Amino acid sequence: MAGRIKILLLSLLLFHSVRAEEKTINLLFFPLEPSLYDLPVQDIPDSIEGYVEKYNSYLFDAGDLKRRMQNDLPYALDQLGQRRIFPILQQFIDEISRQEKYRDTQLSVKIHFILWNDALEFFKRKTTRSDFSIAQIGSEFLGGIVEQGDVLPLNRFFDSSEIHETYYPVCLKTCVLGNRRELWALPFWASLRTLFVRQDIISACPGVNPDSIFTDWNSFLRAGELFNAHIPTLRKNGFSNLESFWGVNIGDRDLNILQTLMPPIFSHCGGLIQQKMWWRECALDQGNSLNGIKTFLATAKAVGSLEELNMGLLLDQFHAGHFAMVMCGTWDHSYWRSTRPDSSSYIQVHLPPAGPCGQATLLDCCNLVLFRHDGQSDYQLEIELMRYLSTELSVQLDYVVANDRLSVIQSL
Repeated sequence: MAGRIKILLLSLLLFHSVRAEEKTINLLFFPLEPSLYDLPVQDIPDSIEGYVEKYNSYLFDAGDLKRRMQNDLPYALDQLGQRRIFPILQQFIDEISRQEKYRDTQLSVKIHFILWNDALEFFKRKTTRSDFSIAQIGSEFLGGIVEQGDVLPLNRFFDSSEIHETYYPVCLKTCVLGNRRELWALPFWASLRTLFVRQDIISACPGVNPDSIFTDWNSFLRAGELFNAHIPTLRKNGFSNLESFWGVNIGDRDLNILQTLMPPIFSHCGGLIQQKMWWRECALDQGNSLNGIKTFLATAKAVGSLEELNMGLLLDQFHAGHFAMVMCGTWDHSYWRSTRPDSSSYIQVHLPPAGPCGQATLLDCCNLVLFRHDGQSDYQLEIELMRYLSTELSVQLDYVVANDRLSVIQSL
């Protein structure tokens, strides 16, 4: 009898021990634009059910995701494109399970996806934010989240030499805030804004020197004013579709107007990036930001119209001669090359001018932040996952930037 009781007690202790080692990390993720290019549109309707079924173990709320996918095809496109994250998470879980100190830890990782245009409302809700351990956010939201007191500084978790050896300096600029230069995030993904330029159109404009346009933003804007004044002449000389100096994607979906126009505006304005956390000031007040953008464009006279265009349509119109140049993320190189393989003969890619703070404002960045939780003192597994995910950044930069541009980015 005593032997049976002893076995029962040992079983209970073992069960309790296993239960005590269970660990779940909840991630908050936004869509990453490059993922949209690897999912054929015709596959979407038949893939929604299979997606939820296959990746249910990774999903924070599979039921909500399934309902939204059925009612919102663009949302389904964004989410289905995120499939590449799941093998990465499984690799991390497998690696952790092989480490001696985590041998008895039953680790699971859950993801909740939200759209960029839901972000402003989401970050107002403290109770919702508290559900998550790690969030992948746009760098423009970092200042506001830090000010709300939701995230932890990361300096104590990382050796300074490790940080500077792992990440590009220009990307780290989007993660460091405040007078003490504290590290509040890790770079996860970055795309540099570039200008696709129709050299044939620019060279045909009287008085515009193609070699001096990109010296600084003032030169760029002066060239835009001069170019727009000569549009009637250029139309008569063979460029009949020409509308303006440059075109931008300002469709309201996914806050594209902020993503596209904030980089050049704040690169031009300069010092805001160092003293006033421009990411927060602009992104958390969309209405005033939009008015500021319109004012900038009207003053510069660099854009002839504010049409709502998606990026594919914008590039199509660019190739048709509606604009002399367009500002794009580096992921648009893949679209450009696949749809216009012969375009390299008349199109050049330029880095936009740098402002007083360099080219950090020209990055379209996603960073990883660690949420603060009352009563939690051990964040080691969360840090391990952040480190694991963020090291994908260098691979991503190599992937999205042509080899002849990579050396430029490394030196920023």
